[in-house]
Amino acid sequence: MRFDVNLVAGTVRIENCSFAHFGYEAIRISETEKYPTDRCLDSLIIRNCTFTDIDAECVRYYSDLDAATPDAPVIIEHVTVNNSSTAAFYLKNSGGAVVRDIIIANTRTSGHGRDGNLMDCQGNTGVPAYVSHIDTFHVAKVDIKATDGEVDAATVWGIDPLFRDAVNQDYTLLAASHLYGLGHDSEALGDLRWATQTPTHVSLHLVIDGPGQVLVDPAPVGKTWDPNTVVTLHAVPDSAHYFEGWAGEINGLVNPVEVTLDQSKIITAMFRLITGIDGNGALPEAYALEQNYPNPFNPATTISFALKQPGRTRLLVFDMLGRVVAAPVDRQMAAGRYSVSFQLPELASGVYFYKLESGTFTSIKKMMLVK
Repeated sequence: MRFDVNLVAGTVRIENCSFAHFGYEAIRISETEKYPTDRCLDSLIIRNCTFTDIDAECVRYYSDLDAATPDAPVIIEHVTVNNSSTAAFYLKNSGGAVVRDIIIANTRTSGHGRDGNLMDCQGNTGVPAYVSHIDTFHVAKVDIKATDGEVDAATVWGIDPLFRDAVNQDYTLLAASHLYGLGHDSEALGDLRWATQTPTHVSLHLVIDGPGQVLVDPAPVGKTWDPNTVVTLHAVPDSAHYFEGWAGEINGLVNPVEVTLDQSKIITAMFRLITGIDGNGALPEAYALEQNYPNPFNPATTISFALKQPGRTRLLVFDMLGRVVAAPVDRQMAAGRYSVSFQLPELASGVYFYKLESGTFTSIKKMMLVK
């Protein structure tokens, strides 16, 4: 498909189309720059298209060279490219162009030397082009470029799309594909005509309540996991804060904690400020660990302690067998007086011990949980 000189069109929409076995570009609109004209079209939309065995770019588009005229809007989205030249798209001088929701799989060497990058989506000075939500699989080790533009690296993945039968040009995404839901619009990546299955993957939505973060291992494939994946969650509070506990699909203070993703889950990690209890701001002259209050408790209690010097400090809770069941504090702390409140809803009634370690100081006390 070629747009030649002296052609001026309005809005050009190329949608729900398949292109296969082209010896050169599949769509070529490049005469605008070569002849004195300010445009060949008013806007270009390429959406829900599939390209197979294209020996140059799937789309090669030039805007005009006149900086005084606005570039035509260009949107290329939800496109599947397979078994084609390394370079899928070349957009030149296309300020404001948007390329997103693309699958590029199984690239091969071009017969025309179009192998320097996976795409180059050029904007103009002050009017960038935008590239995001791209999956690449079995492609040449070259860059996705956006000269005078922006590439959202956080939404560029390298995931097996799980085509049903790519050899026979059946690019249906299997139900196990992690490309479902990865698009900018929460749809699947690629040509949506192939996104016909109900996805089987599961998600984990983490809500962070307070200053801190949660490390997840293993990381998601895109944004989801295979069903029944066991993930480890490690809550890490910011400086001068402590981890108060989990809420939602899990509860308690166990940290790190393992979670089986047998279904999609929502889990909240709660972080709170470690508060000083000395009203005049004077530093303590000695280390001290106070009795928890209330005691007995159910399920919340508060432990106060004093640190004479700064240092790595741990406040640990043990059961009668000496197993650590909670770690309300485990971080570098300044000298001062502190009060830490936490809950232990997941533990059974009984006697527990809590231990403060800081520098060479160690102190242990007993407390009672009564439900």
